[in-house]
Amino acid sequence: MRLVAYRAHVWLTHHPGERRVDLGTIEVTPQPEHDVQVSFEYEGKPRRGLIDQIDPYDWEKRPGIIPRIHVRLSEGE
Repeated sequence: MRLVAYRAHVWLTHHPGERRVDLGTIEVTPQPEHDVQVSFEYEGKPRRGLIDQIDPYDWEKRPGIIPRIHVRLSEGE
């Protein structure tokens, strides 16, 4: 089964306490939700990270809205 990709504006943190890096609007899988791991491409490689913030929280109920998500890279990434 292939997962559907969602477009999201991603802000990435490599390690807790570091500055966030703006990746712009990219594709992530699965659907962005708070405290869910998503997969995406960064620096030409597949990566995984945990969403720790999402704005707006109800984006999926608002047609045409691209959510802004803050993602912390998973350990080992």
